[in-house]
Amino acid sequence: MKKKGRLKLFKSIGKITLPYVITTTATVFTVKLFGGGLPFVRDDITKYKYYTLKGSNSSIVDIHESYQDSNDSQRKYDNTITTYSTWQNDNNKYYRIIRKYTFDNISDKKILDAFYNSDDEYFQSVCDEFTKEEEYSSKVPDLYKKPITEGEIAFWDKDDGIVNKESNKRNFFITFSELSVSFISGLLITKIKKQSEDEKRAKVLSLHITEAGESNE
Repeated sequence: MKKKGRLKLFKSIGKITLPYVITTTATVFTVKLFGGGLPFVRDDITKYKYYTLKGSNSSIVDIHESYQDSNDSQRKYDNTITTYSTWQNDNNKYYRIIRKYTFDNISDKKILDAFYNSDDEYFQSVCDEFTKEEEYSSKVPDLYKKPITEGEIAFWDKDDGIVNKESNKRNFFITFSELSVSFISGLLITKIKKQSEDEKRAKVLSLHITEAGESNE
């Protein structure tokens, strides 16, 4: 009798907790799959070197670099670079080539050297799109000794990273969020399951009543 009682108790506990176990497992797995962490555990967070560049190599270039979590949102940059060749003289008419490059994904810090050196060959090899046009002038423009590059870009260097422990604040937020989602999902599953069982009981009871009425007739 004691064994049967314990078995019945464990079965009842398992029946109550199973929805929450399933939802918790599914929630944690999904969060982890999309770059999140585990509840109650301060995960290792890899921060990569993040570069931002804005300006012109003919005047001032602002370059910032710092280690940041690549999962954090960053300010959007145009990721465009425009190069201007030196002015050329063609029968007392001056012209230069203007190329505009667009980058969807930059992953190599070689682009910094290319920016300073106006390396069109490198830009064309890594850009996603570029346009080319010629600019003409009848007057003698300011003649630069080297081509000009200007633009605004930002990119990650995934070869340069450091590992830190997740902050307590971040871990608390992840833990609270995962447990809240798991609890609410578990309640919904339990409610749906109970409604289904009640409907089955109602159908069985209705069937018994119908059969009893028919037998009395």
